[in-house]
Amino acid sequence: MGLAGCIANTTGVSAVWLAPLTLQASIVDETYLDRLAVVESDGRATAVGRAGELGAYQIKRAAWDDAVRRMYGRIPASYAYCRANCFDPEKSRRVARDHLLWIERTLTKEGYKPTKISLYMSYNMGINMAERYAHNHRHPTLADERKAILQRAERIFSP
Repeated sequence: MGLAGCIANTTGVSAVWLAPLTLQASIVDETYLDRLAVVESDGRATAVGRAGELGAYQIKRAAWDDAVRRMYGRIPASYAYCRANCFDPEKSRRVARDHLLWIERTLTKEGYKPTKISLYMSYNMGINMAERYAHNHRHPTLADERKAILQRAERIFSP
């Protein structure tokens, strides 16, 4: 019967049947997060990107702040965007995980079936930009530098 079943009837009210839940496994697991850190920074917790991204997951301020607000409803000082927090392996991993899960949910709601590489593409360039390229990491109009990043990611994310 799985997760479907009957709620116990202790009030005399008719029993309620729950519909079976279909739980789709997330792409975002510990292995994915490990590989993401390799793609983004070769796993260096103190990496600083050319555009100011910080930490092993190369998270920009807007993505960090959005993820922290989703986790806490606000941005507590202990999760403010700064080198100390972004370079903290546990905090940055938690923020990256939340951000990836949000992207995955958003893509799914929009009718996409995310793959490891399409999820990374949305993480790396933003959902709207990835949509512009139809979530195709081999799209012919992608800039060469972006293609190279996505090809490297494809090799690292491959099983």
